[in-house]
Amino acid sequence: ADHVEIWMVWNSLMGDPATEIWTGLPTSFTVAHDAAVATGAGSVRVAVNDGVTGLPVEGARVSLYKGSEVRVSGLTGPGGTANLPVSGLTAGNLLVTVTQHNRLPYKGTITVGAVATQVALSSFAVDDAAGNGDGLAGPGETVDLSAVLHNFGASAATAVTAVLTSDDPWASVVSGAASFGTIAAGGDAAGDAPFTVQLAPGAPAAHKCQFDLAINSASGSWTSLLELEVNAGAFTYVSHAFGGPGGSLDPGETGTVTVTLRNTGNAGVTAAAATLLSNSPWVDVTDDQGAYGPLAVNATGSNAGNTFAVSVTADCFRGHLATFQIALLTATGARDTIEFTAPVGTATANQPLGPDAHGY
Repeated sequence: ADHVEIWMVWNSLMGDPATEIWTGLPTSFTVAHDAAVATGAGSVRVAVNDGVTGLPVEGARVSLYKGSEVRVSGLTGPGGTANLPVSGLTAGNLLVTVTQHNRLPYKGTITVGAVATQVALSSFAVDDAAGNGDGLAGPGETVDLSAVLHNFGASAATAVTAVLTSDDPWASVVSGAASFGTIAAGGDAAGDAPFTVQLAPGAPAAHKCQFDLAINSASGSWTSLLELEVNAGAFTYVSHAFGGPGGSLDPGETGTVTVTLRNTGNAGVTAAAATLLSNSPWVDVTDDQGAYGPLAVNATGSNAGNTFAVSVTADCFRGHLATFQIALLTATGARDTIEFTAPVGTATANQPLGPDAHGY
């Protein structure tokens, strides 16, 4: 009885964070998706439009569920679509749910099993000869993608063409059209030309750039998901050391700064240029340029060969936590920024403190 009363009082007083609260008259969706997909499907595309205006709905959450096989969700983009990855499908029902604040939820079903016609992306190869030639897609590179399509249907698909598009903020399509001819039932076919895409210089490590591959044939039309992973170094702070009187940073002192970082990305770093910044009113960065040597994945390294330098004003109170940022640019064009704090002197009982890591 106590539990019932507690939950009723809590929910009435504070609300339940897991409960959607309508703040207006809820409106409806118009949702479109395939009625059936093959067991070998690699993605499912869902289009969401406003039930009254028919305009695309951005920011709606689309979820796919099929027991332990598929539990994936994502938000619709500016065009009102979400293309979600799936794998390991077996015959049965795939549940589709679409939700958004002040909208009536949509619930639908896709039948998974044998299909009369369906052509989808089977695989693709990356050629970055125009970049560093390591066979991986990295920040700032222009790469060619040679796609192979598979016909999951029971009959041949003729006059197959495909167009690659993307609204991913870290990628753009340079050349996105290819022809695949006739694909026999259960067969594969490569395109007559590769797709060419360009990654942004600041594309983060391990980010999966998403592309929609619109496939057309005399038998029908489908959309596959092509995900291209960004391979780059990424950095996390490990430790720092001051080179100056007493080996610490104190009010009125000037000294060097050595910072140790770890490469937590998915690719090694041959070299990285670093710039040190600080927003502390009592700390002046007198030498903001540093450098890091080769860093393998998960390896640590410092700028001991090219240190930073800072100067602290004499009126800085002891115990002040100075905040620093290091902007890094790797030799392959990847960018990253890390932050760390360093105490100035040792606080006494009558000294103010802060800010802490949260700015207080």
